[in-house]
Amino acid sequence: MSLSFFRAALSGLLLATSFTMSAQACDFDDADGPDVALVLSGGGALASTQIGALKVIEELGVPVHCVVGTSMGAVVGGLYASGYSAAEIADIFVYTDWAEVLGGRPPREDQSYLQSERSADYLTGALIGLGDDGIRLPGGIRSMRGLRRHFRQLTFHVPLDADFDALAVPYRAVVTDFATGDPVALSSGDLVQAMLASMAVPGAFQPREIDGALYVDGGMAAQLPVQMAQAMGADIIIAIDTTVEPPAPTASPSMADTLQQLIRVSVWRNRQEDVARLDGDDLLLSPSLEGLSTTTFERASRGVAAGEQEARRHETRLRAIADLAAPRRTRDIARTHPAQMADAELRVINNTPLNDTLLSARANVRPALEDDEALLSRRLNALTAFGALGEADLAQDGQGLVLMVDERDIGRSQLEGGVRLSNTFAGDSTFSVLARYSRRPFSHHGGDFSLSLELGTTNGLEAVLQQPFGAAGRYFYEPSLYYEGEQIPLNIGDLRVAEFWDQKAGARLRFGRELGDWGVVYAGGEMRRGRTESKVSLLGELDPLVYTLAGFGGGVRVDTLDHVSWPTHGMALSGEAFQLYSIGDEGSDTVQLQASALRAFSLGQSHLLASVRAGEVRNANDDPIDLITLGGFRSLSAYAQNAIPTNGYVYGSLEAYQRLDRTGAVFNMPVYVGVLLEAAHVELDILGPGEAGATYSGAVYLGLDTVLGPVILGGGVGEEGAGGVFLHVGGSF
Repeated sequence: MSLSFFRAALSGLLLATSFTMSAQACDFDDADGPDVALVLSGGGALASTQIGALKVIEELGVPVHCVVGTSMGAVVGGLYASGYSAAEIADIFVYTDWAEVLGGRPPREDQSYLQSERSADYLTGALIGLGDDGIRLPGGIRSMRGLRRHFRQLTFHVPLDADFDALAVPYRAVVTDFATGDPVALSSGDLVQAMLASMAVPGAFQPREIDGALYVDGGMAAQLPVQMAQAMGADIIIAIDTTVEPPAPTASPSMADTLQQLIRVSVWRNRQEDVARLDGDDLLLSPSLEGLSTTTFERASRGVAAGEQEARRHETRLRAIADLAAPRRTRDIARTHPAQMADAELRVINNTPLNDTLLSARANVRPALEDDEALLSRRLNALTAFGALGEADLAQDGQGLVLMVDERDIGRSQLEGGVRLSNTFAGDSTFSVLARYSRRPFSHHGGDFSLSLELGTTNGLEAVLQQPFGAAGRYFYEPSLYYEGEQIPLNIGDLRVAEFWDQKAGARLRFGRELGDWGVVYAGGEMRRGRTESKVSLLGELDPLVYTLAGFGGGVRVDTLDHVSWPTHGMALSGEAFQLYSIGDEGSDTVQLQASALRAFSLGQSHLLASVRAGEVRNANDDPIDLITLGGFRSLSAYAQNAIPTNGYVYGSLEAYQRLDRTGAVFNMPVYVGVLLEAAHVELDILGPGEAGATYSGAVYLGLDTVLGPVILGGGVGEEGAGGVFLHVGGSF
């Protein structure tokens, strides 16, 4: 009996027992030769080897009549089926910034100023949701937001309701049904969602929902989906396998190691079953994975070369398949560019509390479509940050544009925490624990209500409502209530002469407007009551200062930095002025002024940061109200945190730093080494009018960019022997 007969019989059995899929999409007219299926395993970054092998397959003229992929193999297969050549796919893998794409969060420069300001508090960013059903944890440690945006840009020309049999090559993305554990071959719908579902590794990514069903990584059920290709009617299978055999387990595995090992064993077992389904007419390619892993996307070019080498080893067999197989039946697919649909009707699929009109106005995608895809990506990132959305996506359905927005999996209410620490290892230290509850979006027009708590050297409690208004939510009002208690040391040289406890409580109201995604202008008023008293003093008995102030002011702020701690480009500018009037017998009218400018530059692999800032507090009685404090990292680093209280200063610094770790790696903790030169002119009016002095400081440091914010260990030297080793965790600027 013929090869085709056995394959057809096996296909019928598989269809009857296992899978839901269309009729045999790879079973064409056998009279002109057997049909060839390309089967691609999962493997993360190892899929680069599949691309190299595919380049040789194309070069040798081997026709591919259908392609079936699992996980990242589904991505390679999806790009191939959507019309990309192997060489083009190789360029995509090599030149994509996978660290950014897999990072999940929108780049900082794509967020509005208000969102950048909010995220600079050095809370961990690890959110815990609160809902009617209790605590909600994220469905995965990573978001697929960046992957979805990237894949959409690459496959925008494929409509949302695509028939995968009608692509350039018939295609299947293999997923695992989260409810049953069975493999499923997706044959139609949104190509991007199909690829994402196929690579939704449990624990790393949240399961993907498609048509009401939840799916996870296809490798959990069909790592090398030979059975799917057979069910599609393929006569010859070329399988490219990048599966890594599980290592022997350690004697005392951690919880993470245990879960990872269980996944590896499950994947390896079903892979072995599929390899056993191959016969003598098929070809199994197993590229060398030396020096590669599932996360080494930065080594994609090496992987491509390894895949080419493996295919060359089987060149004779590949040529024989090319001679035997049926002719190529690929279809040309026009690559519709977003700019071609700038005038198309826009439909919104809204799965969030925000209203459709606001989403459309805020996204403002039409000018971006006419400009470039990078601008469109920035607009969608900004929309995601504005509404605290899970994902925002723009696609086409053949008739018009479709804007799809989804709520975060943890819901609208969440908790987050963090720490701030500063220690000179010489008796001067500060430490605070941070917590924040927030509800985002607060209303159908966006907004953010937050309740923040700080306990430690500084104690604080603040409730803030930030509510946008206007067609695109560019205007906002922001009422807030707050309490703050802070310890302020007073040193003369190395001698601590006093410690003050400064408390204030009050209310603020701010109105403003966003300036694009890079700035904000605002004005508002404030009323507060404060009390400053000495806890320890060598200056004699000091009476407490109790005061009540009310006033108004405004300012402007600009921030285009790409990173809040170690930027490589961008700038930050600010200016603010407030006039506060004394109410009652104590205290005095006060004027507060501040201005700052910071600019980041890149010189090859090194980066420079130039900063200048100034501040002044004026009041008629020289009362120690709203004292400015210097000291700490990037604020005269040789001195302890808040060690220099003053009512006026000018500060400047020049810093050079370089990242030491693999900058292209996806899963790593950035490490920096830097040197910092600082100078300041400080008015010490708290000790007597007119006393002033220049102060200098220098520091070298090692910095880590962690989930707790920056962690900096360094050493500083100041005037007259000041300085020493310091450790800072949390805020930098």
